[in-house]
Amino acid sequence: MNFCKAAMELAFQAKGYTSPNPAVGAVVVKNSRIIGRGSTSPGGRPHAEYNAIINAGISLCRGALLYVTLEPCSHFGKTPPCTDIIKTAGIKKVIIAGKDPNPLAAAQTGRILKQAGITAEFSFPGEYAKKLQELNEDFFKYIITSEPFVSIKYAMTLEGKIALGNGDSRWISSPAARCYVHYLRRISDAVMTGAGTVRADNPRLDARYEIKKKPLRVIVARNPDFNRKNHVLSGSGPTLFIIPPGCAKFKKQADQYNKYYEEFPLDRGEFNFKKIFRVLAEKYNCISVLAEGGGYLLGSILTQRAADKLYAFIAPKLTGGGGIHPFSSAPEASAMAKASVLYNVQTETFENNVLFKGYFNKNDHLSKP
Repeated sequence: MNFCKAAMELAFQAKGYTSPNPAVGAVVVKNSRIIGRGSTSPGGRPHAEYNAIINAGISLCRGALLYVTLEPCSHFGKTPPCTDIIKTAGIKKVIIAGKDPNPLAAAQTGRILKQAGITAEFSFPGEYAKKLQELNEDFFKYIITSEPFVSIKYAMTLEGKIALGNGDSRWISSPAARCYVHYLRRISDAVMTGAGTVRADNPRLDARYEIKKKPLRVIVARNPDFNRKNHVLSGSGPTLFIIPPGCAKFKKQADQYNKYYEEFPLDRGEFNFKKIFRVLAEKYNCISVLAEGGGYLLGSILTQRAADKLYAFIAPKLTGGGGIHPFSSAPEASAMAKASVLYNVQTETFENNVLFKGYFNKNDHLSKP
């Protein structure tokens, strides 16, 4: 059996529920079979190593191997370090996928385990290690910068439109592509969109196929004018409105529907998105944000260089002239040499749609195996 793959699958299953901690999977192996499985618990604790050892039974772990997708913690936080229970259980060897970028853990785990006579090695296959790095890229950025990992997502036609001139956008992308978007929402702490999109499309911004997960819905509104028919106002689920100072009428409306709001000043008619994202991390424990249309929101985030990753779905559709483009509020580059460039680009197909995903910064925040 592929024990590295088994641990990785557990990590992927936990993703979206462990914030602000990383999603980690672990398996205890003895006599060439798995005797214990564990992943990071909802809310981030207990950790995967603890859960796997408890699942196996501490008394049965002596001389066993532990496969884990991230370097076990070696410092005291809200729970004791995982190295403690690894030593207590008598684990013989720990096979690890990637290093923990947390400065509190730097270079400590290997030394602590070695002192206890336990071998520790980073020997997951490269393909698995890479997937696990991407899985927790939000945590890696957050633990280093205290800022959330921001992804922007849109679907467009072959001409580059995210909607017709009359605002109609349902549906540009295929059902399979939209299903993947719900997965992206499930693994995100917050889903952000603009007031114009709310008024035009009345989205729910939920993870449709996972009722347990309710990401924070963040609505950016320079002019907060909504009615009770808007799902983000009257529907269930946590919702935060980003508004300029004042807006007394809207504040009363938000209080009526038990929704949150945060006031940010406008600078030349624009919000400062880096400040907004910082507040989402500090106050709302959001280490990952998925921003979805429209043109003002995506253009502003792009112009302010506030995004880390892009997901662009391209559908094989042509609609003629006019229409709305994904970065309509962003100024055009003065030369092609000054265009924003994506790095580490990957493509996937969803029915007849093509997904391009890549990073805005080639020096991303991924942990090195």
